[in-house]
Amino acid sequence: MKYYNFLILLCLGHSASIYGQQTVHPDNTIIQGNQCLGIDCTTSESFGFDILRFKENVLRIHFDDASTGSSPKNDWRITVNDVSIGGDEYFAIEDATADRQVFRLEAGAPLNALTVAPNGNLGLGTHDAQQDIHIVSSANPAIRFEQDTSGSNASQVWELSGNEEYFSIKDQSASEAVPFRIAHTAEENTLVVDSLGHVGIGTVNPGYELQVAGDIDISGELTCASDQRLKKDIKPLRSALDKIGKLAPVTYHFRHDEFPEMNLATSIQMGLIAQEVEMVLPELVKENTVVKDLNGEENAIKSVNYLQLIPLLIAGIQEQEKRIELQAKRIEILETELNEFKEMETSPAVNSADQTHLTNF
Repeated sequence: MKYYNFLILLCLGHSASIYGQQTVHPDNTIIQGNQCLGIDCTTSESFGFDILRFKENVLRIHFDDASTGSSPKNDWRITVNDVSIGGDEYFAIEDATADRQVFRLEAGAPLNALTVAPNGNLGLGTHDAQQDIHIVSSANPAIRFEQDTSGSNASQVWELSGNEEYFSIKDQSASEAVPFRIAHTAEENTLVVDSLGHVGIGTVNPGYELQVAGDIDISGELTCASDQRLKKDIKPLRSALDKIGKLAPVTYHFRHDEFPEMNLATSIQMGLIAQEVEMVLPELVKENTVVKDLNGEENAIKSVNYLQLIPLLIAGIQEQEKRIELQAKRIEILETELNEFKEMETSPAVNSADQTHLTNF
C-alpha cells in the first residue's frame, strides 16, 4: 500500500503540473475507485478492469530518488513510445541517471515473447519454460553472439541454432559457414569432452586426448611430430628381427556383443595380442581405458601402439638386407672358388700332369 500511495501521489503531481497547478497532500491519500491521469482523460472513461490509466500523447513515469550521501540514489523512468512522428512504439525502462534504456519491449511482439516462470526459468516464445532458458520458435530457434567494433575489436557474429535436422554453430561472418553440426539422430555419447580435456567419440570415458569407439576413415594425411629438435637420447634400434620374430600375428573376431559400449568391429581382424606384445615390447602397450561388460563389471583394456611398430619393421628389414648382402657376398666368393676349381679341372696342363702322375703311379 505504501508504494501504491507513492505512485498515486507522483501521478497526481504530474497531472496537476500540466495545468500549471501543484497540489500537496501532506497526509496519506486513499482513492477507492479507478484513476485516469493525463490531459486526454474524459468523463466517460470506460475502465474495464483497469485500476490506473495514463492517457495522453507523452507517457512517462519518473522515479526520482532524493537520497543523499552514500545511500542508493539512482533515478529510473518508465517510457512508452517515442514522442516524434514516425518514431518507435515500445515499453521501456530507463536508467534515468545514466540516460540509457536498459529494458525494452517493442510493439507487436508475439505472444509469450518474454516470460519468467515462478522458478526463475526464462521463456522466449513460451510461457512454460522447462529450463533456465527455453526458446520456442516455429522455425530454426537460434541464439546470436555478435561482437561489434565499439571496443576496438573486429566485428564477429556466431549463431547457435537447432532445427529438425541439426544442432549447429554457424559463423555468420564467414559466409554463414557451419564448422560444427550434430544430426538429430546422433547416438548417445557421440562427442564427449571429459574433465581432463580428453575427447571421446562414441565413448563417455576417453582414456586418451582423443579416443574413438569405432572405425576411423581418413581422406587426408596422418602425421606425427618427429622433429629432431624435439628428441634426445637418440639410439639406433637393435635386434629388430629378433623382436619381430617373437611377435605372433593372428586373425580374430572382437567379442563385440560382450562389450557393446566399445562399438567394436564385427568383421574379421588381423593384428597382435596386447598381452603377448607386452612381453616383447612393453613400451608399445598402454592400459588407459576402462569399460564395462554386460555384467556391469569394469575392465581395464590394453591397447597396442601399432604406429610404433613401423620403425621396428623398418629396422628389421634393414637388418635382413644386411644379412642378405652378407650371404650374397659369401655366395659370390663360393661361386668364384667353384669356377676356379672347374677351370683347373678342364685345363690341358693340369690334365697332362695328372696323366704323368697316373703313369708314374
